[in-house]
Amino acid sequence: MASSSLDLTQCCIGKKLNENCHEGKFTKIKKIKFFEELTKKDQELVHLRCKVNPIKTICNHHEKIFLDRFESLYVGSFCCDPFNKHKIKIKKSVRVISAAVAKEFDLIPGYQLCTECRKILHLRKQEHESYSCKNQDNDFNGIHISKENFNLSINTFGCSPLKLVAYKDRVSYAKRKINKIHTATKKKIATVLDVSPDLINDEPKTKELCCKSKQDLDSLMELIKAKFDISSKPEKLKLLTLVPESWSINYTENYFSASQRMIKTARHLKQMHGIIAEPSKKEGRSISEKVKNLVHEFYQSDEYSRMCPGKKQYVSIQVDDVKIGFSKFCELRPKWCIPVGGASGLHSVCVCEYHQNAKLLALKIPDISDYKNLLTLVVCDLTNRDCMLHCCDNCPDNDTLKEYLTTLFDKHSIEEINFNQWQKANKKHDIVPVTLPVDDFIEKACQ
Repeated sequence: MASSSLDLTQCCIGKKLNENCHEGKFTKIKKIKFFEELTKKDQELVHLRCKVNPIKTICNHHEKIFLDRFESLYVGSFCCDPFNKHKIKIKKSVRVISAAVAKEFDLIPGYQLCTECRKILHLRKQEHESYSCKNQDNDFNGIHISKENFNLSINTFGCSPLKLVAYKDRVSYAKRKINKIHTATKKKIATVLDVSPDLINDEPKTKELCCKSKQDLDSLMELIKAKFDISSKPEKLKLLTLVPESWSINYTENYFSASQRMIKTARHLKQMHGIIAEPSKKEGRSISEKVKNLVHEFYQSDEYSRMCPGKKQYVSIQVDDVKIGFSKFCELRPKWCIPVGGASGLHSVCVCEYHQNAKLLALKIPDISDYKNLLTLVVCDLTNRDCMLHCCDNCPDNDTLKEYLTTLFDKHSIEEINFNQWQKANKKHDIVPVTLPVDDFIEKACQ
């Protein structure tokens, strides 16, 4: 069997893998030979490593790659991680996979396994051997005994014993046999009880009840879906707790057009509090009664409050260990106390409406402790003058901030926000309560 007639043509591996057979990188001899000329061991290694079958011819180039240079080209000094268990490459205590192990577990010989992966292979091998031995010992006896007992049982009802049929006919044969046994059993019971077989035939009623129950369930789910489409987010969560447990997340998502996050939240709510449970409301940063009383005392104390015709005649007082914003401080004042700049005749102290309103908006955003955290989403550098004056072309646009705020409110299932804002009327500023939907609130925060 001469191989000279095959020189300088493409081998089977080169054709299958779409590779050049005569690169000359690993051997200068450009030659193709019949695959049978390799030893049985080498043939098996090439088959397992290149995953090409059948192979009739092989060139010197691919012979070198898959036999002599395979480990240096394709195998590193780390575990190949066949079970996707490792987050990093494992180089400690690795061993080369033999051809026998590779063939048994569909791996590639020459690759390496760590201790953990070898243990998994060992356990799987033990489970397979245990299962095989158990089946070999019990299959025949168990099937034979079960068949004999079953034939004796159905013989009392006048049914013929089971017979062997072709594999493709077993399902239809089993269905016919079940119907015959069911009919024979009813006749036998009717004979023993001396009643008509028609009187104990409840199959039509059962089917009718099943169909009616299914129609009722479908009708109920349609009503829930219609209610879901016009409900707020908290109401939608309550309605999703009524979804049957047999429904998958994907099916529920397609049926209600709801997000998977909302469905998972509703399932957790149902697991914790049952159906139609009220979603827990997110509480804001509360102020203790002690701090509120301190503010009242501060306003009414003669030491800190008095008639002031001008700004020069009062001083700022800071109480130790009490942290409270200026807006909240003004909100908690008694009705009979007037802040500086709050009435005509008093000096109009500057209250920056833009800065104070931005801080009040930030107070109502969940998971945000400081409004400066939001500034980092719309500027490159807080210390850069051009960035803070909107003169920088590299700063992100408001879309980044909008997406971030939308994610926060969706996470906490908030539909509506109640907050305060400073508004100027008749040359004085007052705090006014405002209520906005989430989308309008986000637009206002991003202005």
